[in-house]
Amino acid sequence: MKVTNGWSSDPSQEHREAWQEVRQSLDLSPDDPIVLGQIGHAHTCLYEPETAVRLLRRSIELDPNGAFSIGTLGYALTACGRAEEAIESVADVLRRSPRDPSVHWYLAMAAWAHLQLEQFEDCLRQCEQSIDHYDGWQPPWITLAVAKAALGDKRGASVAIKTGRRLETDIPLFGYQDFFRYMSRDEAQGNQVAELLAQIWSA
Repeated sequence: MKVTNGWSSDPSQEHREAWQEVRQSLDLSPDDPIVLGQIGHAHTCLYEPETAVRLLRRSIELDPNGAFSIGTLGYALTACGRAEEAIESVADVLRRSPRDPSVHWYLAMAAWAHLQLEQFEDCLRQCEQSIDHYDGWQPPWITLAVAKAALGDKRGASVAIKTGRRLETDIPLFGYQDFFRYMSRDEAQGNQVAELLAQIWSA
């Protein structure tokens, strides 16, 4: 996560360390659904979403009610450019575990899928629901700002970006730009979102 969020002071070294831990965990517990879920999510964060989808689906086969794996499958599917499936996966986890402490996280994952589909109103609503569940996490605020900007609401985008930037971390602009490129369906869309974010970052 430090690497993908732009927090790392030594991305190459920490990337190698993360992969080493992933491989060790899988060697120790190859059929544990919790381990598979965590490793699947790690693969998404380390830019291997196709492998993540395979591991997460295996985790769900072993534990069909495993909320973490069902929810994070949505994140992996969006990174694979399969946003429609991602939205279905998030809807599934919200049906199965509506009081899950990670609901705000899953809703943000749905928002990123809607953003990829350029369904900005839906993206905005998912962000607002995520924030209603927990308003102290930065990514939904930044995503909300992007959705509002895409809809032409410059004032709303400014309020959202200012609120988000006051929260919790010092993730730089390029960290979020890289993230939204990763969540985009292709390079052109990724660059478009990155540019939109740059325009509102200091609004």
